[in-house]
Amino acid sequence: MKNAIQTNGLVHSYEGKELVINELNLCVPEGSIFGFLGPNGAGKTTTLRLLLGLIKIQSGEVKIFDQSLASHRIEILKRVGSLIESPSIYGHLTARENLLIWQKIYQCPMSRLDEVLQWVGLSGTGKKKAGKFSLGMKQRLSIAISLLHSPQLLILDEPTNGLDPQGILEMRELLKELNSKHGITILVSSHLLSEIERLVTHVAIIDKGKLKFQGTLQALTSVQRQSEFLIFDTSDNIQALHLIGKRGMEGYIDNGKIHTSLMSRQQIATANHLIISNGIELYECAAGRNDLESIFMNLIQHES
Repeated sequence: MKNAIQTNGLVHSYEGKELVINELNLCVPEGSIFGFLGPNGAGKTTTLRLLLGLIKIQSGEVKIFDQSLASHRIEILKRVGSLIESPSIYGHLTARENLLIWQKIYQCPMSRLDEVLQWVGLSGTGKKKAGKFSLGMKQRLSIAISLLHSPQLLILDEPTNGLDPQGILEMRELLKELNSKHGITILVSSHLLSEIERLVTHVAIIDKGKLKFQGTLQALTSVQRQSEFLIFDTSDNIQALHLIGKRGMEGYIDNGKIHTSLMSRQQIATANHLIISNGIELYECAAGRNDLESIFMNLIQHES
């Protein structure tokens, strides 16, 4: 599979201070919805700015569609749409009037205005001024602007930031449709882990400028499967943990329940018998599994 984006040894710092981006090797496959995850200050926005040539590359290389950004910037950006941070729209103009300004810049057909408005669900806004739009509508208008010139790659920085649950759902469905129906590769940064899990095909996790994980969502899910455990809930978890610990079944108490590593069927039977035979009531014995957020936290807290 070809990469829409590839960075090699990307390094960046501000005013010679601590590295914001540290030897970043990012690979975004063509046709993917690529989730770029990391806590605040991890380097996500700086990376996206570097990919778009908004800040100068200090060290390393950025390739987009197999072309070097350093030598083919204008040619590359004609194929890229973007939304970085907050939407930039004219509040005193309608959605169509906003698009008309950019149509003159991009020199795209007038028919494209109605097409992208329909794509983002704003074709019925008529004479309503953009300043009176909800945040979700403003985000969708900004995406419509970024789609005017028919880009093959869309780079979005926190597009669901500040949206209510309905707005997040609408944005998710819009991005999925742009990818599946129109073949647009999408790189989207976010800290909303549960939402990313419902949206993307590939994931990269960054922390303090360093890449902690990169691969398909399926590969990340396999990490999730490796994080399975058992949960016991009893009337005396401290004593129950002590009893099973004497039999070599180690665990810990989290959120009022005992967590242990996976056991064999015989070990589970032994643990249950120990708990009940010592007069402790057993309320629950079940398999548990770390969610994406737990895996994310484990990855960024692990020092490489």
